[in-house]
Amino acid sequence: MASNTLRTDGISHNPFQTFTDAIWPLNMMQIFEWSLWMWQRNGPFRRAIRNTARYFVNDINIENIGNNDSQTKTDNDIKQKYLTYMKDVLRIQDLLGTIGDEFLTIGNVMTSIMPQVQRNLVCPHCGTISNLAKLQKGVDYTWQKKTFAGTCKGCKKKVTFEVLDNTDPTDDRPLKIYRWGYENINILYNDITSDCEYHYNISKTTKASILAGEELYLQTTPWIFIEAAFTDNAAIKLDRDSFFHLKTEDLAEMSKWYKGWGAPEFLANFGQILRLNMLDRYNEAIMMDFIIPTRVISPGPGTTSGVDVTRGMMGGSQFASMVKGMVEATRANPTMWHVSPVPLQYQMIGGEAKSLVPVELLEWQYSNMLSAMGVPMEFKMTSFQTSAPTLGLRLFERTWSNYLLGLNRWLQWVADQISAKMRWEKVRASISRTSFVEDDMNKQVRLQLAMNKQISMQTALSPLGIDAKEELKKIMEEEQDRASIMLEAQKEQEGSEMIRSVMPQMQPGLMSAGMNMQSAMSGGGVPQQPAMPQQPAMPMGTPGGSGDPTMQELAVQAEDMAQQLYASPNRRSQLIELGKTNPELHALVKAKLSKMDSQVAGAAVTQAKSGAQ
Repeated sequence: MASNTLRTDGISHNPFQTFTDAIWPLNMMQIFEWSLWMWQRNGPFRRAIRNTARYFVNDINIENIGNNDSQTKTDNDIKQKYLTYMKDVLRIQDLLGTIGDEFLTIGNVMTSIMPQVQRNLVCPHCGTISNLAKLQKGVDYTWQKKTFAGTCKGCKKKVTFEVLDNTDPTDDRPLKIYRWGYENINILYNDITSDCEYHYNISKTTKASILAGEELYLQTTPWIFIEAAFTDNAAIKLDRDSFFHLKTEDLAEMSKWYKGWGAPEFLANFGQILRLNMLDRYNEAIMMDFIIPTRVISPGPGTTSGVDVTRGMMGGSQFASMVKGMVEATRANPTMWHVSPVPLQYQMIGGEAKSLVPVELLEWQYSNMLSAMGVPMEFKMTSFQTSAPTLGLRLFERTWSNYLLGLNRWLQWVADQISAKMRWEKVRASISRTSFVEDDMNKQVRLQLAMNKQISMQTALSPLGIDAKEELKKIMEEEQDRASIMLEAQKEQEGSEMIRSVMPQMQPGLMSAGMNMQSAMSGGGVPQQPAMPQQPAMPMGTPGGSGDPTMQELAVQAEDMAQQLYASPNRRSQLIELGKTNPELHALVKAKLSKMDSQVAGAAVTQAKSGAQ
């Protein structure tokens, strides 16, 4: 332009012309090449993009919006079905991060959802169906000119098989999300209506693999792509219902220039990126030339009356040969001593890299570039300041809100495709919107609204990473465990109090048993005692009355019965019979007998210790 041109000494100059203008990309393919170059070569840029893309990837919300007439399926069942399929089968959260990387780097993400192919070969004579994946090329079939030929396993005839593709999604063959590269996509763009039509061109390597009959391509590639490989310059029109193009939006005039493509975010900062790479190049040159200093050894001064006597002793070539030999010998033997016929002088040249490297300029250029792209500088360093980062992060979240909306549109498209191809209920899918700058007041307000039943507890707790339903289940389990433990402790306490209330102060049977034990340990032998006559269990009724016995009456009965059964040879069988007829009395008697056994054993141990002394 004439207004932008200055003339000095007959030479025209444009003050706005820079080196950036000379290498500015001229078409979309060159723009994408620069994008890939930045992604592959610039580590800080790549880290900042990855952190930005994953900042907004959180848990997935599923809401049932279809008409569900079946009473067996609840909203929670539908939600869990979709979440399980998306997270475990499609690995949607990992894919969301990858989608974000591609969107922020290239500005375009093109995906399709298609069922996986199970290719079968059908005999035209007998109808035998064989799974191609279970057949061996060269043995069971041959591949030539888009046809499969071989011997049928059913009728044993040599035939040309028909192809039957099974594309019904199953547990073994779930839906698959395909991501298309920009090199193989052609976009037909209507600059009036902004409508686009997408065509896929098979790459040369893919075409060569199909023509050569590589088994993996023959088994899994959709048949429409195999047919296109046998046609020159064939372009496959992609189904718009199963195809989704997520792209950046720009001004209307720029959209006409982009012709249906989205422009990457870094394009507006192309000059800054170029200068940053120039600084990296200079930094590389400085490190190569100035980090390790060059060491020089020369003859030292040795003059007498203005005449250097060392110069006459040894020539320059002899001196250089001697010094090289000393260096090589020192490297072989670092402790070696050397003798020089002339004095030496040592100097270091270079090594100024630390003062020459433009560290501050590099950091400023990185900060300027990321700031222009709307990326916090901390995302390059993978660290955040702990003091007052709220304002910057809030501004960052508002700036990138359209990016989150784009991810939600893509996620909703995935849910719609699953619903259509799997014949499931329609749902609304979105990414849970969370923030690292949720202040304490906001959290308190959420919790207060939940306590007042104005919002759900799940809404209040989800920003904190807490699932209200799971926590409710855990609370109920803890309450059940607490009640069970308290009940057991109460039963043990009641049993202990009951036993203490019926425990007598002194039992004659226990005294005699202790005396017998003492006599046996003192060497006098065990005195013979007549066997206690067996007596039947006492009746449950109270003496002289009827009805259930009182606790005191049960204690008396238990005491008498324990004395009777302690030395009885049929103690075990009588206890079993008592447990069948009177469980309460059985428990008291059993506790009484256990106590008596413990006391007898304790008396025996005490006697043994006193005898040993």
